[in-house]
Amino acid sequence: MARDEFWRSLEIKGVISIASRMKKISDLLFQQVQEIYDYKSRDFNSSWFAIMATIRQEGRIDSKTLADRNNVSAPAISRTIKKLESIGMIEYEQRRDRRSKFILLTEKGIEALDSVSEDLLDIKVLLEDVIDYDHDLLTKLDRVESKLNKTNMLKGFKHIEDSRKQNKN
Repeated sequence: MARDEFWRSLEIKGVISIASRMKKISDLLFQQVQEIYDYKSRDFNSSWFAIMATIRQEGRIDSKTLADRNNVSAPAISRTIKKLESIGMIEYEQRRDRRSKFILLTEKGIEALDSVSEDLLDIKVLLEDVIDYDHDLLTKLDRVESKLNKTNMLKGFKHIEDSRKQNKN
């Protein structure tokens, strides 16, 4: 009976579901931005933007730094970079130490990124309207992201679990 009570009282739209809700929002944003790019006949995928923009800002960058700057895993960066290389958007430059390579945008990559720059200004206006450009929201999201990057949830979970077990004894 206690489990039924738990499930009835659980706030499905609350903190417990935050990850799935944020993922849904992210997916929806990427989908809608992609629809704009498609409408404008841009040869560009919305999921490439942050990576290509980071490369453009840096001029050249190694894959580890690129992954770190975009808060994504090395395998995710690797997949995106392979795709971008296969379609001629990026190229590699050997570093002096020969241990790794720099990633650079090709002329095609620069043109593709530049082609969406005007769209991005309009998208920014739309997004500011959608989220009411709430600086508090952005600050809170920054704080949540920072805390999650520093938090080992498994360790915390084990601590709570151990405390509960000790309280039962």
